[in-house]
Amino acid sequence: MINIHDIFTLLTVFLLELWRHMRYDIIIIQIRWMNVENKKAFIINSLYYGIILFFAYLGIKYLFPVLIPFLIAFIVVWLLKHPAFYLADKWKLKKKWVLIPMLTLIYVSVFLLIVKVGSNAASVVGNFILQIPSIYAEQILPALQNAYQHISVILQETNPDLVLEFESLFQEGLIKIGAFISNSSGSIVRTVSGYAASVPSVFVKIVIAIISSYFIASDYDHIIEFVLNLLPGKWREKVVRVAEQTKNIIWIFLRSYSILMMLTFVELSIGLSLLKIPYALLISLIIAVFDILPILGTGGVLIPWAIIAALIGDYGMAAGILVLYVVITAIRNTLEPKIVGKQIGLHPLATLISMFIGARLFGIIGLFGFPVTLSIIVRMRKMEQN
Repeated sequence: MINIHDIFTLLTVFLLELWRHMRYDIIIIQIRWMNVENKKAFIINSLYYGIILFFAYLGIKYLFPVLIPFLIAFIVVWLLKHPAFYLADKWKLKKKWVLIPMLTLIYVSVFLLIVKVGSNAASVVGNFILQIPSIYAEQILPALQNAYQHISVILQETNPDLVLEFESLFQEGLIKIGAFISNSSGSIVRTVSGYAASVPSVFVKIVIAIISSYFIASDYDHIIEFVLNLLPGKWREKVVRVAEQTKNIIWIFLRSYSILMMLTFVELSIGLSLLKIPYALLISLIIAVFDILPILGTGGVLIPWAIIAALIGDYGMAAGILVLYVVITAIRNTLEPKIVGKQIGLHPLATLISMFIGARLFGIIGLFGFPVTLSIIVRMRKMEQN
């Protein structure tokens, strides 16, 4: 016979089991609901940031080229303002009375340097272009024919049936190389003429940048204050922090790569002087500037140079240039992570990827702009976490 106590016990067990299953179902529903909400939040955030990136891309792609002269003017004044303001405070003068003469001195110095280096470079390049056909006829062609004679002797001794086929291929190759050499001078001249045709537009942008820099220098503090007042209070502090980090990163890049470029210039000057190369200092300067490009570097010049020297039979010159390239590459790979990588706080792979994406999207500006932007983002994140 079942008494009240047993009924109460069974009812209690039933209610506990029911509550346990209901609680489990409620938890499952909450988890599923949270997953749905998280998915919605992820989609909304993705769309939000995707729209921002899309408009940022459009702005950089189409608006940025129009604003380049004014941005260059601002960057020039921004880089000069610290020493100028320091001297103005020390000499108790108005800031613009120091900044404007310093700006003029920089422009005059750069103009004289461009005229001097540009005239020498144009002379060297022009003479080289004119000498290309004679170099081929007097040095490269005899070297190729000499190599052909050696290979023909070897084939005659090992497999005579291949001699005629090799001779046909060799003659066809000579015809193509000769046609390329004869047309190269004309194509180079046409390319230079095409660049020369764009000089007026570049000159106009330079003039606009110079004039704008003087306007910015004459009233720098008021311009900065006006721009900051346009921003909301919470954005104003972030913009100031980003500007400070941008200044630090750009300074690190300029200082680091200037050191590397100067080191490369010294190494090239010594090496090319020992090899008795004419215009060693000028060629070293051009290659050192070319070395800034992360993919090509000095190898883009020295390796083809060594190959050409070997083809014309100057094996000593080819070996010397290759040794110089190995030394420069070894020193750069040793010092670059210490000089650049540790200071900007980026992994080398992240730097390479950002350079590649930036170069594909925005050319030379993106090549250096993307690593700088990525470095700023990393630094800002670290500051927020701390």
